[in-house]
Formats: sequence, structure tokens, C-alpha cells
Amino acid sequence: MNALSLLHFHSADVRMVMLNGVAWWVLNDICMVLEIANPRNVARRLKDWQKGVHTMDTLGGRQDLVVVNEAGIYKVVLGSNKPIAEDFERWLTTEVLPAIRKHGQYPPPPMPDIAALPAPEPIQPSLQSTPNDRLFEECRRVFGTDDVKMLTQPLSGIFSPHQMRALKLGGSVEKAIYKSDAMGAVAALFDLRYILTGVRTLTAQERVMRDQMRMLEPTQRAIAFDWLPGQISRLSIDRL
Repeated sequence: MNALSLLHFHSADVRMVMLNGVAWWVLNDICMVLEIANPRNVARRLKDWQKGVHTMDTLGGRQDLVVVNEAGIYKVVLGSNKPIAEDFERWLTTEVLPAIRKHGQYPPPPMPDIAALPAPEPIQPSLQSTPNDRLFEECRRVFGTDDVKMLTQPLSGIFSPHQMRALKLGGSVEKAIYKSDAMGAVAALFDLRYILTGVRTLTAQERVMRDQMRMLEPTQRAIAFDWLPGQISRLSIDRL
């Protein structure tokens, strides 16, 4: 996949293209940032494995432009004695490259605005609800079903099909959880305190946040875990 990005450094634009998951930068743009007058001389000093040629659209039509990989851009930047080179190197090494390594792109993908997400439909269990009722209520909320056959796969490794059938018929949730040593696994999927006591542990926003995170791809989930503590703190402050 070839994805062209226009990166902004100070008042300059630097074109970057991802070729098969590897970042390449347009040498002309780098030289303009570093105030290097002759990019051709720079290209001649680079090794073949540090540079390449990529065809892309420009204001003058499609052109073959010299591009450099990470090794090439390091050589160009470190070979410059211009004051701007230090700022460019800092931007490159503290923002751009870490984002590419972690997320496969720069700038990193935006996180969803949790506060703007629609609140889930209020769940109002009966005052006479049992742990079994609340377990299958949580199954409907998380998996969209309380059908035992449909739950066999998502709950495999937590409850056996036999246990699920017994729970549907009113078997003890507490005993099933302790017998399967499934406390942590159940808590990772559901609001365990709510199942056992009927008291919600999470606010509506926090439930939406957790459900949204569960739907993310692994790389996106990594971003969310870095970003989550601040969001939790903000939500906590909003409730004061």
C-alpha cells in the first residue's frame, strides 16, 4: 500500500510516502527544510540502500522524485550544520518516527471523543433480578445475545456449554465462577460487581469507553491504553 502524507514542520511541508509499510521522504523537501541548495549533490553521497525513486503527482504533473528511507534521512540531517537541523532531528526522532513505529503512520490516528459518544440505552433490571438474570443481561449488552448456543464460542475457556445450560436454568453463578476460577476472565468482559450484587461498578460513559476499546484493532487498543488514564481522570472530575 502506497499512502502519501504531507507532514508540516514549522512553515515547510515534507512529503512522506509509506511503501510496503516503510516510510520514505522526498529528498527535495528535506533539503528545502535544511536550507541545502543542491539536492542532487546530497543524493550522490547517499548509498543505494538509503535512497530510491518514487513516481508521484506534483504541481508539474507526475514526476520521478528521489526519496530516502530512515537511514538516508538520518545521514542527511546529521550531515547538516545548519541550526534548523537540530530542530528537525528532534521533531523527527521524538514525534514522527515513534508514531510510525507504534501506529504505522504519522500523525497518529485520532482517538474517538468518548464524551461525544451516545450514551447506551439505560439498563433497568428488575428489583427482583438474580445473578443469573444479570449475567445474561451482561451477555446481551456485550455480545448482543443471551442464547446459550451463540455464547459457547465467546465464553469458551470461561464456562463450559454444560455450565452455561445450568446457569440458564438457574444454577449458581457464584459457584460456577469460583469452580472455573473465572473471576478475572468474567471481570474482563462484564461488570462483575453488578452480576454478583446488582450494583454498577462503571458509569454509563465508562461502559461505553470499555465497549469501544474492545472493538478496536490491537494497534488502536495500544493507543487507547496509553490515553485512557487521562480520560478516566477527566470523567471522574466531571462527576464531582
